[in-house]
This record gives sequence, structure tokens and C-alpha cells, in this order.
Amino acid sequence: MRKKICIGLLAVLLGTGLGAMLVNHIWKEPKQGVDLGATQMIVKDLTVQTLGQVSCSDSVKENLRESGKDIKIPVLTVDIKNPTKDWQSFTIYKVNLEVGKWSSAVSWDLFSEMNDNSELVWSIPAGKTKTIVIPYVAYRQLMSESDWEKLDQDNMKLRFSVVQGSITVNVK
Repeated sequence: MRKKICIGLLAVLLGTGLGAMLVNHIWKEPKQGVDLGATQMIVKDLTVQTLGQVSCSDSVKENLRESGKDIKIPVLTVDIKNPTKDWQSFTIYKVNLEVGKWSSAVSWDLFSEMNDNSELVWSIPAGKTKTIVIPYVAYRQLMSESDWEKLDQDNMKLRFSVVQGSITVNVK
């Protein structure tokens, strides 16, 4: 019985190790940024702003203010690079920000005001790079106290939804 348990445990460990090697082989991390298949994302900057610091219209600020009193707005600036010889696309809504147990999708109200293109999917010409500003909104009442405090520290992660599952990347 003990031998069967050991063999089963060894099989699980080997399977997990081989699976991790396969994922790392498919999604190799480039010298700069994150390899997302045909495109690469390079994190340029991440700031956590208050509602008063964010550059957007008064109507958007009012809508956000109605949703919660204590608000922090993490703003991520990235370059999306297309090193291929063909047009490629980058899907914005597949990029979530995570801090501890809290996760947030892109704030579309802010996104359309911070970028010249409010499309969900950005087309990137061959050999070109586009800079995209990706804002998120964090409401204190929806987060634990420890996660709220971590928003200003060095433990944010991005989670990309991809065909094989997801890729998680430390941002700061």
C-alpha cells in the first residue's frame, strides 16, 4: 500500500514538473517583458493614483465616486511590441491586475479617456510597438485591509488569459 502511494505521488510530481517545463517552453520569457505568443508586453510604469490625480472627465470621476468613497486607481503603462512580419492583435480585456486575493479587470470608463483608441482589441502593425495605458479601479469596501495596503507596495501581478490558461507576471 505504501509503495502504491509513493508511486502515485512520484507520478503526480513528475507530471507537474513536465507540465511546468512544457508551459515554460511554449511561453518563454523574453529578455524584456512578457512573451504573449506573437506579441510581447513590456511594462514601462505602474503608479497608484487617487481619484483627484487621475486625468479624466468630471462625469467619469463622478461615476467612480458614486461607486465608493475610498478609491485607488492603479495605472499601468505598457508597450506592446509586434516583432513578427504580420499584423497582430492584443486583447486588452484579458489583462487583470491582482493584489493578494483581490483582482480587477480594466476600468473601461477610464481606459477610453486615457488612450486614443478605446477598442477592446488593438491591432499592431508588423515590427511596430504601441504604448497603452491600462487603468484599474480599487474600492476599499471590496478589498481586505491587507490587500488595500499592498496596493502601494511591490506585490502587484498581472494575469493574462491565454489559450493555454493564464500567465501571471509580477509587475513591481
